[in-house]
Parts: sequence; C-alpha cells; structure tokens
Amino acid sequence: MNEINPTDSPESPDLTVTATYTRTLDVNGWKVVAVWRNDSPGPVELHITPGDETDPQELAGITTGTLRSIPLTEITREAREVWEATANMRGLGRSTATVLRAVKDAIETEPRPGRAGRPDAFYVAIAFLYVVFSLQGHKAIQRLAEACGVERRTAENWVNHARDKRGMLTASLPGKAGGQLTPKAQALLADANEEEN
Repeated sequence: MNEINPTDSPESPDLTVTATYTRTLDVNGWKVVAVWRNDSPGPVELHITPGDETDPQELAGITTGTLRSIPLTEITREAREVWEATANMRGLGRSTATVLRAVKDAIETEPRPGRAGRPDAFYVAIAFLYVVFSLQGHKAIQRLAEACGVERRTAENWVNHARDKRGMLTASLPGKAGGQLTPKAQALLADANEEEN
C-alpha cells in the first residue's frame, strides 16, 4: 500500500490515509527531517543537512549536542496524534483515493457547474481531502490543488465554500490550515458509505 508523505518536497504525495508523518525542524542551524512510518515508536529516518538560511562553512559539524536538541518526544507525540486522527478518518468508511476519484469525476463531468453550483457531496469530498492533507502536513491547499489537477486559487475557493457556505468544516486558527469535519459532513459521508454498501 502506498503511503502519504507530507514533506516539503515538490514530489506529489501518494494519496492514501496510511499513517506516515514527516516533520522538518531547524536545530542549531541544521535542517532536520524526521520520518515515522507504520506507527513506528520513533523516527525511522533522520535527514540532517545545513539549514536553508545557514552558511555550511559556519557549521562545525553534527555534534551530539545537535542530536540531543532534536525534540523527539514532542514530535513523536505529534505523529501519534496524526495517526489517531487519520484512523478516525478511515473510520468514516472512505479512502482518500476513492474520495479523490469522485472529485475528479465531478470535475471532468461538469467542469463549470454554472449558477446551480456543485452539490453537497462534492463539498464534503473536498472537506474530507482537505482535512486529510492538513493532518498529514502543511501546504494542504496546494496539495489539494495538485491532487485534483486545479489551480491553487480554485482549491482554496472550494475549501472556503465547504467551510463558510456549506458548513462542512470547523473554523481553523487565523492564517493556519486545518479544521475538522462537522457533524453535518460526517453524516453525509456515513450516508454515502451506506448507499455504496
């Protein structure tokens, strides 16, 4: 099974809800990327490179102090919170790939929906994907846009509409990605799941 890899890399993410977590930190001038996979008790990979704003000539080397400065306990706790949240998303009976396929089908079938707009089913799918991407890492809107094959602004409009007009997402902190599916959105997903089974 493919895993979603929420890194800063330009590669497009795999689109499943398997719990994998990547965290990028600045530690004493070093860029540290820690990766957890398959509910691992700690990171399975650590990539340490000079920070983006650091002159490599100024670094003395990776020291034990640098390694001790990596807050593994804190970021492992964050990883576990993501795994729990993604498990809850899977509990809604939907896979990311299935929901993404439904969104792409809707876009292909009706690229411009006109005055009537798109149905609630479309916006609950957008809300679902957005929550998954925001749980898995940052740049959720950009990742949603790339996954759906649309401009970033279009994806942002969909998310805002799902949140503000359709009541599918809870509010997030100003300037921060996030929010959760509302009870209305969860009920719509549960109803869609029952119809398919």
